[in-house]
Amino acid sequence: MCQKRSPHRLARDLARASLSATISYRGKGMRYEKADALLRLAIDMQASRVGLTLNEIEEKYGVGRRTAMRMRDAIARTFEIQEAQYEDRLKRWRISGGAVNRLVNFTAEEIADMGAAIKVLRRENLHARAASLERVESKLRALMRPDQARKMEPDLEALLEAEGLAMRPGPRPRLSTEVMGTLREAIKACRQVTLRYRARGGKTAKDRLVHPYGFLLGHRHYLVAFHV
Repeated sequence: MCQKRSPHRLARDLARASLSATISYRGKGMRYEKADALLRLAIDMQASRVGLTLNEIEEKYGVGRRTAMRMRDAIARTFEIQEAQYEDRLKRWRISGGAVNRLVNFTAEEIADMGAAIKVLRRENLHARAASLERVESKLRALMRPDQARKMEPDLEALLEAEGLAMRPGPRPRLSTEVMGTLREAIKACRQVTLRYRARGGKTAKDRLVHPYGFLLGHRHYLVAFHV
């Protein structure tokens, strides 16, 4: 039976494990990877529904195969992990349940970046997506511990005041929330839609049956679709 550890003990054990599990040789000395790499790996292994492969650990953390294996083993010594294999026949590992929930921390920079993303969406007239991201931000704030939120507030206020967004001048495209919603549903359901399309410089609009694949959003927004 696995013995439960307190969040403080989990963090301490991960810090110790990181010193012994992620040593690599570079030049004249030994370099110790930071403990937060293992903490982030633990969070990623819980956040992934299917788990992480060794290849994904290598790619995401910029390490070799043996280091990826030592990082995985360090997590396994602290948390109860599950091993699974799917159609691609690659072994995957994940942490089940909410074992790392109390180790998750939010920074003022992360919340400020989310606020910046919301501003960009609103400036691009993507109000539905901005509102959706605002709801995510509210949920994240609701998950914060009261003491953490109080400590973060001054830093967050300073970041929001000091950082701005430089946008290309000119008119912004207007998007219908209803049209965007319809197209998104069609993309998710793999359905065809009929559009009234008028070419640039054209005088008349024609019906076009298309299979929508996605959107390219920027100074101008485009629908990527196959003309049936």
